[in-house]
Amino acid sequence: VTDTPVVTEAPAVTETPSNTKAPSETNPPAETESPEPANNSAESTDSPETDAPHEVTYTTSDTTLPFKKIVVPKSKGKGNNVRTTEEHPPISVDFDSLRAMNPEIVGWIYCEDTPINYPVLQAKDNEKYLNMQPDGKTSRSGSVFIDCICESDFSSDNTLMYGHNRRNGMFACLPKFAGQAYYEAHPVMWLLTPDRSYRVDLFAGFACRADSWVYEYVLYPVDLRNDYLTLCLDSSAFTSDVDPFTDNNILTLSTCHYNGVLDARFVVLGSLIPCEN
Repeated sequence: VTDTPVVTEAPAVTETPSNTKAPSETNPPAETESPEPANNSAESTDSPETDAPHEVTYTTSDTTLPFKKIVVPKSKGKGNNVRTTEEHPPISVDFDSLRAMNPEIVGWIYCEDTPINYPVLQAKDNEKYLNMQPDGKTSRSGSVFIDCICESDFSSDNTLMYGHNRRNGMFACLPKFAGQAYYEAHPVMWLLTPDRSYRVDLFAGFACRADSWVYEYVLYPVDLRNDYLTLCLDSSAFTSDVDPFTDNNILTLSTCHYNGVLDARFVVLGSLIPCEN
């Protein structure tokens, strides 16, 4: 966001009910001649907090991957296998100033030596910030935002985060994670929120469709979570030493992918590692 000096450098420290769909860009990027993806924006419905089961259907355009239908209870408990880190983000954010400008700002996402350095927003729907900046101005670049169906404090099993694929900005660099060398140069991201910060240990990245199984945000019971994570690792274009089979929540970053496949997306997934203190 321009003209908002809220990020300062900090010294380095040693040491889901039914599947959702990724929002579509309403306009194709100016820098590509790819056709405009179909507008399959996510739609959400409120579900009561009950123990009633619901069905989760995994679908994928890749016929080598299994189709799954699993009954999943709504309420769940977290285990104690949560990793933490004594590291801290290399930036700091003045959330008081940001939220005075827009109270729908829920975090900040940062990846060193990439264009990813943006406030994260959440609205009551997944349309508002497709073409609106955090300051309310209309822009084709829109904003980085999380799915309206996810928890605003990133406590969902899998928080879905969206950003446009724009040249030299937004989430345009995500498809570069298809290369092992790019991943090895950028193995972590940082997520800052008003309450705490997280190191995001990246463990998978791959191309998919907007209605892919990867956009599931409830991963319970543990068998479902393990199947999901195994499928992510098997689909990943890069290999990682990160062990995602913990009780840490997951962050999935998603952008449009212009690879000649209709309504394609590229996603990068990471484990949210809380920063201590």
